[in-house]
Amino acid sequence: MNNAIVSVLALSVIMAVSASCALAKPLKVFILAGQSNMEGHAATNTFDYIGKDPLTAPILKEMRNPDGTPRVCFTE
Repeated sequence: MNNAIVSVLALSVIMAVSASCALAKPLKVFILAGQSNMEGHAATNTFDYIGKDPLTAPILKEMRNPDGTPRVCFTE
């Protein structure tokens, strides 16, 4: 990895840790690495695959709203 990427990741982790210290519950940090993840080429119709495995099925519930639509955490 080049130094710029390592620096950005380290800064992100430091910011997340400092922010989680101020919150009542732990903060989950997800680092999306890879061109297809960062450009938004993933399809929401692949979510169902996660529900087929009993170990990952609970994650699917967190990824969807009660009406079944994908949950949006933030927008620009």
